[in-house]
Amino acid sequence: MPYQGNETDTYSGSDLPWFLDIQWLIWLFQNISPYYWAALGVGLCVGLSVIGAAWGMFITGSSLVGAGIREPRITSKNLISIIFCEAVAIYGVIVAIILNTKTDAVSKEDANSLATYNSGFAVLGAGLTAGFANLACGLSVGIVGSSAALSDAANSTLFVKILIVEIFASALGLFGVIVGIIMAGNVNFTAYGQYPRRSPAAVGKPTSSYAVFLPACLASVLVGYAIFGSFVELSQMRSTIHEQNNNNKDGKTQSLRVQGSSKDTIHTLCTTNGSPYQNYQMRIAYGTYRLIQKMPGGERHTAFTRILHRTARDPDPLADEIPTFRADPLQPECDDWCEYPVSDRANAVNQFWKYAQEAGLLREDWYYMIESDYVFMKPLDIPQGSDARKKAWGFSFSYIHPVAHPQEMEILYPGGDVNAIPSSGPAPILMTLDNWLRVTNDWEDMAAKIEANDAIKKKLGWVREMYGFSIAVAKNGIELDTTKEDNRFIVQPPADDSLGKAHAFHYTQCTIFKTMDDKDVWGYDKRFHTDPSDALQVPKIDPVPPFKEGQWKFIEGNPVTRKNHESISMMINQMNRAIETLKPLKAAHRS
Repeated sequence: MPYQGNETDTYSGSDLPWFLDIQWLIWLFQNISPYYWAALGVGLCVGLSVIGAAWGMFITGSSLVGAGIREPRITSKNLISIIFCEAVAIYGVIVAIILNTKTDAVSKEDANSLATYNSGFAVLGAGLTAGFANLACGLSVGIVGSSAALSDAANSTLFVKILIVEIFASALGLFGVIVGIIMAGNVNFTAYGQYPRRSPAAVGKPTSSYAVFLPACLASVLVGYAIFGSFVELSQMRSTIHEQNNNNKDGKTQSLRVQGSSKDTIHTLCTTNGSPYQNYQMRIAYGTYRLIQKMPGGERHTAFTRILHRTARDPDPLADEIPTFRADPLQPECDDWCEYPVSDRANAVNQFWKYAQEAGLLREDWYYMIESDYVFMKPLDIPQGSDARKKAWGFSFSYIHPVAHPQEMEILYPGGDVNAIPSSGPAPILMTLDNWLRVTNDWEDMAAKIEANDAIKKKLGWVREMYGFSIAVAKNGIELDTTKEDNRFIVQPPADDSLGKAHAFHYTQCTIFKTMDDKDVWGYDKRFHTDPSDALQVPKIDPVPPFKEGQWKFIEGNPVTRKNHESISMMINQMNRAIETLKPLKAAHRS
C-alpha cells in the first residue's frame, strides 16, 4: 500500500529546539501534502511579483508626478519606468501559469509518492525563485526610475544614460523567470512509476535528495530575505536623504552633500526669461561651459542649471539641450514683452532652491550665478583658506554706487551701514548653499520694494535689481570679496584689454572696429542677434581681422590696441568653437 500517513507514523522528537531539529523539519515536510507546497509556490510567485511591481510603481510614480508638476515634458518618456515595473508582475503571472499547468492530479494511492513530493517541492522552489527575483527587480526598477525622473527634470541629457541602468535592473526579473521555468521542467506529478513509493520506514530517515533540498530551500529563503532587506534599506536611505535635505536646524537650512563627491564642486546657475535674444547668448555660454569641463580642473564644474522664469504657454526650444528649471514668472506678460523682466530673477531663484531641496538636487559645494552673456575660457579657481566658505566672492561693477544713493539705501535698508553694501550684483557671485539661502529671501523682498517705488526705480535705473541683491548681502552680514587685484571671475572687453586671472569674458559692451575716418572694419555685438532664427541655429561670428597698429578705433573713439585685439580675438575664437558644437534646433510651436 502507498504511504498515507497514520497515527503510528509520528516523530519521537529530540532534545534540540524545533527550528534546529533537522529530523523534525524533514518529518514535517514529508507529512504535508505536496499539492500544498505546489499551491504555495504558485501563490508566492504571483504575490511577490505583484508586491515588487506595486512597490516599484509607488516609488517611481510619486517622483514622476512630483517632478512632472514643474517639468511636464518629462511625463511621457518617463512612463517607460512604470511599464518596466508592470512587466515584473507579468513575469510572475507567466511563471505561475506555467507552474499551475504542471500541477496534475493523481490517484489517491499515488498522492504521497516520491514523484509527487519531488514535483511539489520543485513548484515551490520555482515559485520562490521567480517571486523573490521579481520582488528585487521591481524595487530596483522603481528606485532607478525615480532617479531617472528627477534627473531628467533637472538635466534632460541624463535620461538615456539612466535608462540603460534601468534596463539592466529590469533584466534581473528575467533571470528569475528563466531559472523558474527550468525548475518547472522537472515537475511531473504522474511519474510515480519511475520512483519507489514512500513507506513508513522512510520517516525520520531522510533520503539524500531531501537532505540536499532542505538546506537549499532554507538558503534560498534567506537569500530572498537578504535581497528584500537590502532594497528596503536603500529605500530608507533615499527617504533619509530627502528628509535631511528638507530639515531645518537652528533656523539654517542644511545643504546636502553626497558622500564621495569631489572637493570644491561647482553648480553653475543662470537666470533667463527665454527670449530669442537671451536664448542666443545662453546657447553660446553653455557651449563654452562644456568646453571648459574637458580642461584640467573642469571636473569641478559638475552641474549647470538654466532657471527660466517664463510661463508654460509655449514649448521651450532649449529644454532638451540645456538643463532647465522653469519657474512661474511674476510678470507673465514678459513672455512677449515687458519693461523690466529682470525683476523676476530673485523670485525665480527662490523657486529653484525650494524645488531643488525637495528633489535632492543640491549636491555641490559651491553655487555660482552667472549672466547669459558669458564666454567661459577656463575652469573657475576656487577660493582657498579656512574661512573661504564663510564669505561670498564676486565682482565689483563700476556703475554700482550705493554710497551715491544714501536716501534710497535708507528707505530700502533703514539703519543699515551704506558703506557695507558692496558694489556688486547677483552675477558673478560664488557662495555656498547656506549663504545663498540666507540671501535670496531678502533679495526677493528688496526687488519687490524697489519695483513698488517709482522714485527709487527711476533713481537706480536698469541696475536697480543689482542694488537689491547687494543690500541683501549686507543685511545678512555676509562678507563679499570683490578684490580687483585677485579677480578670478570676468573681464569686460573692450574696457578690459586682457583676460588676466579671470576665467570668463563678459561681452556686455559692443566690440566694433572702425578706421580713423569712421569706416566699418569689423564688429560684433550681441544686439545684432535678436532674430529668433539666430537662437535656433546660431551663426558663426566673423573672425577678427589681423591687427593693424594705429589704424583702428572702437566705435566709442578709443584706439584698438594690440592687447585689445588679442583678447577680443581669443573671445570670438572660443565662441566659434562652442557654436560648432551646437546642433540646429526646431522652432517651438504652441500646442
